[in-house]
Amino acid sequence: MYYGNPVVGLQSQPEDVWTSNYAAVWHLGEDASNGGSSTIHLDSTGNDYYGDQSGNNDITGIFGTGQYFDGTDTINVSAARDLEPSGDLTISGWFKLDTSISSTSGTTQVLLTKAIDGDTDMHILIAGSDYSYSTIPQGALVFKMENGGLGQKYVWSTRRSWAAGTWYFFSCTMDASTPALDKIFINGQDRTNTTTLGSLATASLAFQADWVIGGGFVDQMVPTEGYFDGVIDEVRVSTGIRPTAWIQTEWLMYQSSSSFRTLASETAQTSPDMYVEQTIAGTDPAGLWTVSAHYNDSGSSVSHRVGEYQRNFIVRRASTLDILSPSDAASGLESLVVGDMLYLVVDLFDTNTLAPAIGASVSMNWTSPATVSFEDLGDGRYSVAQNTSELSDNIRWRMEIDATHPYYFDASTSFDLDLFHTTELTYEWVTTTPVGNNVDATLVYRDTWDGSLISGATITLGDGTPVSATTWGAGRYNVTIDADTLPTGAYSQIFNASNAAGLYEMASSNVTYQIRP
Repeated sequence: MYYGNPVVGLQSQPEDVWTSNYAAVWHLGEDASNGGSSTIHLDSTGNDYYGDQSGNNDITGIFGTGQYFDGTDTINVSAARDLEPSGDLTISGWFKLDTSISSTSGTTQVLLTKAIDGDTDMHILIAGSDYSYSTIPQGALVFKMENGGLGQKYVWSTRRSWAAGTWYFFSCTMDASTPALDKIFINGQDRTNTTTLGSLATASLAFQADWVIGGGFVDQMVPTEGYFDGVIDEVRVSTGIRPTAWIQTEWLMYQSSSSFRTLASETAQTSPDMYVEQTIAGTDPAGLWTVSAHYNDSGSSVSHRVGEYQRNFIVRRASTLDILSPSDAASGLESLVVGDMLYLVVDLFDTNTLAPAIGASVSMNWTSPATVSFEDLGDGRYSVAQNTSELSDNIRWRMEIDATHPYYFDASTSFDLDLFHTTELTYEWVTTTPVGNNVDATLVYRDTWDGSLISGATITLGDGTPVSATTWGAGRYNVTIDADTLPTGAYSQIFNASNAAGLYEMASSNVTYQIRP
């Protein structure tokens, strides 16, 4: 801001900061007794779209008081109250789960629904193991619109994991004329998955039905109804699509104020020279910079007594991308068994100042999909979790991780991933043997991932002693057990089979046999 010059007119732009474009706002700050039904949850817009308590109770929220839902509770805004907004919409709110959800665990958590039936409805939820669409990955936040015979459109988030006890801010924007452009923002960032499901020419919530916070009917994708288990706060329905900067600011206001505003010392703005320049020092932060030239002249060379000229430019700095975990990957080689989860955390920072580089796009090569995106943890760290069964082949994979940032030069790192297949070792053709004879057995070494037999194995005894084995076809090995001095009775011998060069796990088998008279 600048001040102290009476020639300069009013510069504030409240219309770009404050708006009355809300259809409904539920602060959810009312006192509500657990299991009760008498509390009214007010709509602060004055439109009287209040909600009726159905079992929920008050608890500490993101801003003051919120409402706790135990997996059966809801807040119902009756269809009779006619909350039927038309056109573009932004639906947002805050939630905190009691139980974590990931791409492999957790049940569906319903945040908000509005439905006449399975053909005219809207829902916002986190898909769990009971969510029926196999196309939509488990753990994703889903925003679904359907308007009768006009079709349906499902969009979902790239985020797949949600920690228990952590606050998350969601915003779903609905483009009424082009639902294919619907978006999902998580914690102020656009997390919309590029793949969508269904086709819908236009979308509208201007139909008469209950709005239900915390659960209810979610079309045919959940066997009955879905509910939320945790805390919900500050649910808003805005008319129009909020700009990305608006949504980001809603998230940032929950963070420390130092993360989104800077206070400098007061400076007299004078520029007697006909030019202005700024030399960028090695410690100056990366980012979008503005150089401003202020002039004050009462002569004929300018049309106004005071003014300002500005030019924007970007300061770009070198960045470094390191693998933080797991430690084996950070050292250059990670070994996993197919089906294991690969959890990666990387650190992107300013090469010279070591300051964290926040807001980058970090990705890694994969097979299906061809690349995977990392989640921005907000402090220069980025994480991803992938199931190695998507890679499948037991080979050494070269994993390349790349980071791009508008204010930093691209950075990359890599590691090798040795992906082993699980195996089993069985045996054939072992029968009883007379005293004074050796025992012959055929070991069968099999890949349990794809069922194939494994050639080129090394056979050892259980204590690691090498065994001379004769190959008999693919994956079969004839071994002889020295038993000619053994008396009659039952015996056993442990054998191991391994083929590390082919990236197979070692397997063991306990061969039992009988020495008879």
